[in-house]
Amino acid sequence: MNPIRYQKRITFSKEGRLRFISHLDLLRVFQRAMSRAGIELVFSQGFNPHPQMSFAQPLSLGVTGKKEYMELQLAADWNNQELLDALNAQLPPGLQVWECRNMPEGTKSAMALATHAQYQITLPAEYAQQYPAWLEAFLQLKEVNITKLAKFHGRKKQVTMDIKPLIQSLELSDEHTLTLWCICSNEQNLKPDRMMKVFWETAGHPELAGQEAICRIDLYRQEGEAMLTIMQLLAEN
Repeated sequence: MNPIRYQKRITFSKEGRLRFISHLDLLRVFQRAMSRAGIELVFSQGFNPHPQMSFAQPLSLGVTGKKEYMELQLAADWNNQELLDALNAQLPPGLQVWECRNMPEGTKSAMALATHAQYQITLPAEYAQQYPAWLEAFLQLKEVNITKLAKFHGRKKQVTMDIKPLIQSLELSDEHTLTLWCICSNEQNLKPDRMMKVFWETAGHPELAGQEAICRIDLYRQEGEAMLTIMQLLAEN
């Protein structure tokens, strides 16, 4: 058996109430949908076999995604459109698969390829007049410090991190919507909800933290001056 021959890359959206399910629950939803659709996955070998399914940079809880990436190894070949149709028929509202492409042998995974992400952040409309000034004040910060848990010698402890170098650009695309381009890789990954907490604190309204709606538009890899989506990279193989 050569599972690489039947390796697929799929884009899907995660929206609505399903933005509140964890990554582990998302994995289970897809596994059950594939089982009902008759899509047989390849499993790893050993004492604890698991399906050969991977996702690129999982979303934070509460964040929606327009183009997320999942990669599968199938035990039998499927026509790409038939695979999408069969899977969509079994998925709950809020999850939908959109595009499927074959992955040639030796193709790097989406998780390994991703370097950047684009987000759309919808802010409460009632403060629209204040957002230009609040954004300017935020962008003028020399550091954007957050506190997070990190492992040291097997133990977790609170550390402070400056995430400003991870912000590539942040601008108002309309009167109450921010467009964010940021680093999103295995080594470094900006979580917009943490950035927004500092944004609201800088604006003098910490109580607004969490009231924004965050949506990841797509994942990209920087190639020279160009930003290519993860699916565009595969199309070039």
